[in-house]
Amino acid sequence: MTHVTIKKSILEVLLEMANSHIEEIRSGLDDCGLYDPSENADFPTKEAAVADAQKALKGVDGLRVMVDASTGHLSDSDKCLLDRMVRDDRSGLPSLPRVVAHEYGWCIFLTGESEVLESQVDTLRSEGAGEGLLQLLAAGGRAGAYVLNLDADAEAIPGVALLEIGEEVKADEV
Repeated sequence: MTHVTIKKSILEVLLEMANSHIEEIRSGLDDCGLYDPSENADFPTKEAAVADAQKALKGVDGLRVMVDASTGHLSDSDKCLLDRMVRDDRSGLPSLPRVVAHEYGWCIFLTGESEVLESQVDTLRSEGAGEGLLQLLAAGGRAGAYVLNLDADAEAIPGVALLEIGEEVKADEV
């Protein structure tokens, strides 16, 4: 499944346009007979979809963004580093993001603060992180993600190299 990130402000504009369209159709059906009801049989479905989207948007402030990325971007050394961070429970320190392992990969919890993320990337680089992991962290940061989910079943992130099993990528190759 591919996930798309969209700014809340853009979604608000799209919903405003959809509401305007809904009102125009409702007026054309009810008031002046401009629209033929038989040609707008799906109007209640469209109206309900816009209402549901508006309800969901009202709850967005409490939601967090997650970026889902393939573990195919990770080198073997990246995978070892993430496992070591989980095992040693050093994650969550100010200099490192919190990492939790799951059945198909890892979740990395990002702060959302660019200065902190930059510091964490520098620390991970000094710990031996490869460019794949570093680029994924940067992509998560650009998306404003709270969670970077690295999953074997996830889609690849455009612009980040995919590796063959056992292959390592050096910074100058990316």
